[in-house]
Amino acid sequence: MKVIVTQENLNRALSAVSRIASSKTSLPILSNILIKTENNRLCVIATNLEIASVYYVGAKIANEGSLTIPARLVSEFVGQLPKDNVDLKVDGTKLLISSGNYRSTINGVVADEFPEIPTIKPTSKIVLSATLLKQVISQTVITASHDDTRPVLTGVLCYSLDGYMYMAATDGYRLSERRLIKTKEDFSALIPASTLQEIARVITDNIEEVTMLFD
Repeated sequence: MKVIVTQENLNRALSAVSRIASSKTSLPILSNILIKTENNRLCVIATNLEIASVYYVGAKIANEGSLTIPARLVSEFVGQLPKDNVDLKVDGTKLLISSGNYRSTINGVVADEFPEIPTIKPTSKIVLSATLLKQVISQTVITASHDDTRPVLTGVLCYSLDGYMYMAATDGYRLSERRLIKTKEDFSALIPASTLQEIARVITDNIEEVTMLFD
């Protein structure tokens, strides 16, 4: 693989997904992120087996390829690079990073070792304001339980009822519920509160709408 990408775009992608990668895991591959070329773009992926984060970056693709690399190591290095073009080249299981006078070689692991990200076959689709979703997440996750022995209470229920979308959470003592938007879709899904908090974190001011797919 050989690609050229701007430092700003690559740094933004790494910052968005690297928090998902876990350094405390019995599966060392989960502390890595997967970088690969896909549809003339660079794709950056991280997962902890509960949540997966996929970020596409516009890039000049010279050669196709893929590799997994330590999330923290590559994020810290790219974050310190000047705002210029960054060359990424995969040589076997090594990633060569160069930009201006900066050079680094990072040892990686073949992409085949990385967990497969499930493909969603949606039966329902919701499009809503990013600001609204972020606000409702903050208002509902606070009443979700932190007791892992009662996993059903550690999530937020997203569901449709009587033509509206709702989000609700309870820890058995407190209850929060918000009605969001009108919808003709029929869906119900229990989403871990930690997952929603991560979604809220990556919703930046330049994101106007969010699409939610339910299968």
